[in-house]
Amino acid sequence: MQATSAADSRLILGTLEPSNDVNEQDVDGNTSLHHAMRHTDDEQRILITKLLASGADPNLRNNQGETPLHLLEHWSNTAELLLDHGADIEAKDAKGRAWLFRLLERAERNFMDDCRECLNFGASGYTRDAGGRSLLHALIAVQSDPASKDAAWNLLTEAGLDAKAMDHEGNTLLHEAVSVPFQDFAQVGRLISLGLDIDQPNLRGQSSVHVLCSMGRMSERPYAGRSDDLMEYMLRTTKNINAPDAQGVTPLLLACTVSENTVVHLLRAGACSTSRTFAGMNCLHLAARSRQTNIIGLILNHLKFRGAIARQALLNAKDSTGKTPLHYACRSGRPESVALLIDAGADIIAQDYKSHTPLWLCLEFETEQHLWSDYRETRVEDDRYLQQWEGRPDLVGQISGAAGLSPDDGSRPFVSVGKEITSLLGSTCVLRHEHESTRLEEIFDLIMERAKATGISESELGLPSTAEIAEFGKRGHYCVARSFCSLKYPDWTIAGMFHGPNQDSLSIVKARFEAMTAALCSMVTDKSQLYLYTEMVHHKEFSLLTELLESGKVVFDSKDMEHHRFLELLAKFGYARLLGQVGKKILVGDSQRPGMRQLGAAERRNMRRNLHPLLYTACRRELPNMDVVRILIEEIRVDINEFVYDRMANEDLDANEEMRDDARQSYFTSLHYLAMGQHWWQVAHCLPYLFQVSTVDVNC
Repeated sequence: MQATSAADSRLILGTLEPSNDVNEQDVDGNTSLHHAMRHTDDEQRILITKLLASGADPNLRNNQGETPLHLLEHWSNTAELLLDHGADIEAKDAKGRAWLFRLLERAERNFMDDCRECLNFGASGYTRDAGGRSLLHALIAVQSDPASKDAAWNLLTEAGLDAKAMDHEGNTLLHEAVSVPFQDFAQVGRLISLGLDIDQPNLRGQSSVHVLCSMGRMSERPYAGRSDDLMEYMLRTTKNINAPDAQGVTPLLLACTVSENTVVHLLRAGACSTSRTFAGMNCLHLAARSRQTNIIGLILNHLKFRGAIARQALLNAKDSTGKTPLHYACRSGRPESVALLIDAGADIIAQDYKSHTPLWLCLEFETEQHLWSDYRETRVEDDRYLQQWEGRPDLVGQISGAAGLSPDDGSRPFVSVGKEITSLLGSTCVLRHEHESTRLEEIFDLIMERAKATGISESELGLPSTAEIAEFGKRGHYCVARSFCSLKYPDWTIAGMFHGPNQDSLSIVKARFEAMTAALCSMVTDKSQLYLYTEMVHHKEFSLLTELLESGKVVFDSKDMEHHRFLELLAKFGYARLLGQVGKKILVGDSQRPGMRQLGAAERRNMRRNLHPLLYTACRRELPNMDVVRILIEEIRVDINEFVYDRMANEDLDANEEMRDDARQSYFTSLHYLAMGQHWWQVAHCLPYLFQVSTVDVNC
């Protein structure tokens, strides 16, 4: 077996004797026959012939339930050889898939011919996988050219397969068709023409409309009138756009956890924005928990047309645990969500059924953050990578659409992948995604400002006790403990914070703080400053960074482009306060800085790739970023009309492609980008604000 796995056919042919145990299995359960499948066709046939003659069993399974036949990607002479020696063409792997099923799912070149050969050899067209999915379910899900899929469809239906078949969960082919990453409108139309009902529920009470609305959707432009033919067609065709599933979840409630674009389509189609699940969660509960700030803004705007009473009722509605949307927003660590809810009139002292206020729920921030630690948004290439790593459960998680639909549901609505594949797909930036930019300090400020403005006392806010804070610190929730210490004892300096009352109960927090401070300060060198800054932001050491700035230990070089990268990071992830502190020190009045004025031709030729103006970076953010925009324009005084140049704007440009001088023309401004209507805040808040700035050039 070692010789086979090492691809040394001559060694195996020279040493293999009938007395050898050719059926010995390795740690993964693979036999010599399994390993022989890795060879090229000619070499493969020689090896397999020798192994079979020596008594190799073609039906032994590895740890994934795969026989050697399962590992073949095409019909070939090798397949006939295995089948002639007793290989079971109906043998199923751990997922219940026969070889024909696997061939269809792979959808390799000429896969339809492979399927025909299998059927001619006696493979059953009625095979099902462990979930009860038929070959037609598998065909619907594959990505292939339309002609090949049509030919395979005709082959299978002529063999007697039923287009109305359901899997074990009651999912029809329509459920399957709308659950794949790239929905095929023509395919859905064909299924409906065959009599499939888009409103037919599965065993969870979900129709294909539910499934479509639960999918995380790629970025589109709902505010610029971009059409989504499949979504619009299904919403026009459904008989009940507000149909609840078995948990009382409507399509709109599902969409509120995953897709701003889908929410826009549903609201335009007349979906009810006040519906609630059987556990009492409404659109605002689910959007706040799922960190969908733009969806919160959409729903609040939509509710304006229903009157103030209806709006306030939804805003302060309690679910089955007594939590309001503001409770979930505070726990989520998204200050942008908290700001929208408080501005709309959310009750900052509402108590859940455990007498906890929204401010108290901030104690659970790191518990919530852990649920998102391996999560990030779906991207176009995910499906390809997930297929590539199929069979590696240590690397690949699962695709999940809408999630977190009940108070005790710990799932979150994004693609979960193992850490190794995350490194393949993810950015090298310390802050890879918005879920790592969550924070508490700004939430505290928002609540305290509203309390002061409305005369609410500190005791009414429901601050956790020092003992409760210390307990969370002992559990390793350092960020929470440190943030609440700063809130409860605002007069303490960072260095002396832990020398006040209750110092014994907070000793563990103090020890970690001192260790973190020492570690970060030791890295203050010319070569590591950028890494140091980003690490401080990543670990939410905002007060420490501020103290280092004020102490002079951290010095920004106004000519260093790497420092501009750090400012870009602050603008990109909405760190308005830090950007104001740092930016005003090194940018105000410096008209030579990129991001402060329009670059000259010579600078354009020498500029580094993808050096974006700060305002453009801020406007591109998915989450509301008005605080950063205002600071850049009103305090740092950036040039609102600065162009984003071709090399910077077109991120799909080949990295090796040389730019001609005539290609180095201005591309567009931040205003042009906002006009594309990517997200709610850009249209509802940012564009109106920019139009009021006296220096804006709307005709540029």
